[in-house]
Amino acid sequence: MTYVKLAMDGIWKNKKYYFPYIIATSILFASNYILFSILQNQSIKNSMFGSQLQGLIKLTLCLLISISVIFMIYVDHILSKSETRELGLYNILGFTNQNLKVVITIRLIANYLISAVIGLILGINFNRFSFMTLQRMLNIKEFKYSSDIDLGSKPCFNKGEG
Repeated sequence: MTYVKLAMDGIWKNKKYYFPYIIATSILFASNYILFSILQNQSIKNSMFGSQLQGLIKLTLCLLISISVIFMIYVDHILSKSETRELGLYNILGFTNQNLKVVITIRLIANYLISAVIGLILGINFNRFSFMTLQRMLNIKEFKYSSDIDLGSKPCFNKGEG
């Protein structure tokens, strides 16, 4: 329990660094969710240019996932450098390297969970809006909105499709 309290206290004390990070990663989670949802829509799959549109969305989704992972790794590295003073203080107070790793891991998990929850809430709320925007941009009335998502498929790495 002490580790969780220390991790949350560290996030709260460095909120000027963590809050923009959480907002940015939440937007990335929401964008990935929206694209994945549009990719899974049956009316887009069955439309006249469905295969081309799905290929474009798959490419966009893979690119966005790659950018998201690179962004999260880079910002995590920057955040870890900014909290070295705090971890040094914990080390002086008697924490071992194992204890510091536990605190850092809890902090990372908390950041990702908070970002994922906020991102999913944003994604679910803006999903219909983005679908209607796509429908309007392509001027195709046959698209039907559906919020069913099949989480079993792997959009970036399907070998049989292309």
